[in-house]
Amino acid sequence: MLVVADVAPDAGIPAAIWVVWGVSALLWVGLMAWNIWAIVDCARRPDHQWAAAGQDKTTWLLLLILVGLVLGFGCGVTWILMPILYMAIPRPRLKE
Repeated sequence: MLVVADVAPDAGIPAAIWVVWGVSALLWVGLMAWNIWAIVDCARRPDHQWAAAGQDKTTWLLLLILVGLVLGFGCGVTWILMPILYMAIPRPRLKE
């Protein structure tokens, strides 16, 4: 016979779920904002900076938009990976 333990309604489980949901929502908003910042930063830089850095602006915009945002909805790892790659590879080479 299967016995299910009684859990009191005020056992703290709902509060824990709300905390986890709230932290997840803040993380989601933060990663989305970071991706949008990377896209805006990439798009606002003039073409001569990209040419001097030996990088392609269009390629990076497509990567940030398609991989970072679109695939990020299915796999959150790309929300972390794409801005890091953008900040590590082309951004330091782009001179103001």
